[in-house]
Amino acid sequence: MKEKKENLSKVKIKHHLADGEIRESVKGHKVPVNDRTIAAYRILAQYGKSKE
Repeated sequence: MKEKKENLSKVKIKHHLADGEIRESVKGHKVPVNDRTIAAYRILAQYGKSKE
């Protein structure tokens, strides 16, 4: 059985939606990939790779 890694990151991400809603997670929410979001996806992917 794999042990869960403890989240020791101090990075907090808040998602500001176009309708004014603020979420701490977008789980279950479809986020489009477009010119405005692709840069964020690349940054997060690079961060995720560095944490492995």
